[in-house]
Amino acid sequence: MKILAAVICFLLLPLTAVAQDHPQPQTSEDIVGSFKAFVDDYFKKAYTDSTDYAVVALLPTHTWMKMYFVRSGDYSIDVRKTDSLVSPYVGVLEFPIEKYSTTAHKTEEDAKADNNFFPPVPAPRQRKNFALQDNKWIQKSEQYSVADEWADCRSLATILAGLFTSGCVP
Repeated sequence: MKILAAVICFLLLPLTAVAQDHPQPQTSEDIVGSFKAFVDDYFKKAYTDSTDYAVVALLPTHTWMKMYFVRSGDYSIDVRKTDSLVSPYVGVLEFPIEKYSTTAHKTEEDAKADNNFFPPVPAPRQRKNFALQDNKWIQKSEQYSVADEWADCRSLATILAGLFTSGCVP
């Protein structure tokens, strides 16, 4: 009898290994928790540091200025289940930002040297859309809000209007 039990255990061993190789489905709370952790990490890397500025050319004036953006208030998130096998969950992050900028300069070098920023001005509210793929949150699109309407940052009209004047923030 002991030999039969040992043989059965030996035969079932590969099935146990296969079951352990595949993670168990996560609960809704786990998915929401992973998105919250992702958002916290996202904000640690973006929209928090004044040293992360850009020097941009302003068209059609052909001038240069230094600017940066900071999250200026609370954010909101939403996580939804989808019917996609590749992206079973999507997460939406919305938050307000403020823009800090210097005066316009005739040269890029002058703009880089300028550290006198004007007081912040509100910039359009941002919406970042993510999908959970292979247990990683991947950004899929971004939008900005003007007059309670959302516009896609990658639309042709937005690109033609200019990245910083239209409200999209890198």
